[in-house]
Amino acid sequence: MISEQRNYAVLNTEQAKSITDQYLKKQQFDMHNVTFGLPEIFDRYHVWNVPV
Repeated sequence: MISEQRNYAVLNTEQAKSITDQYLKKQQFDMHNVTFGLPEIFDRYHVWNVPV
């Protein structure tokens, strides 16, 4: 995977969703109506995008 080749801290979609979930809970965001889309890596910026 690209994430492994480039040594990203987040290697897969499961980790990306988990980190996003933890962040939103820490911000005391109401998680009852939240669903996640398919996370993806923006190769140009080396950033994960997790649609909420």
